[in-house]
Amino acid sequence: KKYGTLTCIYCLNPIPFGKDTLEHKQPLSCGGTNEYNNLAIACRSCNCSKQEKTEKEYEKYLLQKNLQA
Repeated sequence: KKYGTLTCIYCLNPIPFGKDTLEHKQPLSCGGTNEYNNLAIACRSCNCSKQEKTEKEYEKYLLQKNLQA
């Protein structure tokens, strides 16, 4: 945050300050950890729609969703 720009790991859109969420790439419920390499910044929309999907599962979901649009 101190560098002025936040970008969602999934949609790659800029995130206004205060609208960011801490994202677990591998959800805690699926064996993920709170270690640095499992954490990322995501917008609330992506983080909420990801739910308990892994990072790869969510990327596949987004691809399918975009192909249907």
